[in-house]
Amino acid sequence: MTPEFPRRKSLRLPGYDYGSEGAYFVTVCTKDHVPWFRDKNIAEILEETWERLPDRIPRIRRDAFVVMPDHIHFVLWMGDNTSTNPTVSLGEVVRHLKAVVARRVRVAGNPDFAWQRNYYEHVVRDEHDLLRIREYIRLNPEGPWGCL
Repeated sequence: MTPEFPRRKSLRLPGYDYGSEGAYFVTVCTKDHVPWFRDKNIAEILEETWERLPDRIPRIRRDAFVVMPDHIHFVLWMGDNTSTNPTVSLGEVVRHLKAVVARRVRVAGNPDFAWQRNYYEHVVRDEHDLLRIREYIRLNPEGPWGCL
């Protein structure tokens, strides 16, 4: 008999297409909240990967971004779904970012680096919501926020 494991509650909006056009607010934490990004070299790897993300996934546009010791916050825009910009979901973008950063950090000599399994996302509803989130990201380094 297979033991029952507790199911994680999904944070996703039921029935929402996370590949649709619009802005998304995302928070990704390091595993066990290890403050890996206090290391300047690791933080630079993360920032370089973030900067190059639209080169790898042309359908997206970067917006606000902040690196904290054990997590990152960002706003990402998903563009149109055309034949030259195939559908890419938010989950695929986050997985790509996490995978590239993890691989580069490990190759750079930090084999224990890992991300938290899941991430927090919020569909940006309107301009007021976007401005509030951008302000939160801008002020995040000044406060004792921790990981969402």
